[in-house]
Amino acid sequence: MEINNQSNQESSKYELKEFIGADQFKGLLREWLEAMDEGEDLVVNVKGKECKIPKEAFLKGKFRSEFEIDKGEYEFELQLKWRNTDASIEQ
Repeated sequence: MEINNQSNQESSKYELKEFIGADQFKGLLREWLEAMDEGEDLVVNVKGKECKIPKEAFLKGKFRSEFEIDKGEYEFELQLKWRNTDASIEQ
């Protein structure tokens, strides 16, 4: 399992990355939209860990989309970034 924890005085960084199939991705997007529409927390599993995105993150967070091309490889990324909420990774 790939979990990176980098600490300094200000913050800790945890990274859980996993490639998923198209059907899993579609399901995750549906759950994300439903949580936003219903005003609920979203809990997703990444590499076997439960990751909670609190409903407040959908209201206070920053959304970003990114598209990259590097040496013939394409990347499209959707990101939600937030702070000062009760977001958690169950360990």
